[in-house]
Amino acid sequence: MVNHKRVAIEERRRRVVSLRARSLTEEEIAREVGCDQTTVSKDIQASIRTKIFDTIVLLLTMYLVREFFYLICELSWLF
Repeated sequence: MVNHKRVAIEERRRRVVSLRARSLTEEEIAREVGCDQTTVSKDIQASIRTKIFDTIVLLLTMYLVREFFYLICELSWLF
């Protein structure tokens, strides 16, 4: 089931990040999007946290794949 409120929040956050990338201030973004400046600030913070989390997951995945590859190479003499 689609959570329409969640979808609306995600769309707003994408728009906030896009406007911030164009160097608009939080106040300008708030007027453009139609929300409070504190909401814009929280959306930007949430975007940063999401990017950090995604980066950590990617780095851990790469590390685990590399370690698995090394393990397979070390165990290849058994086959």
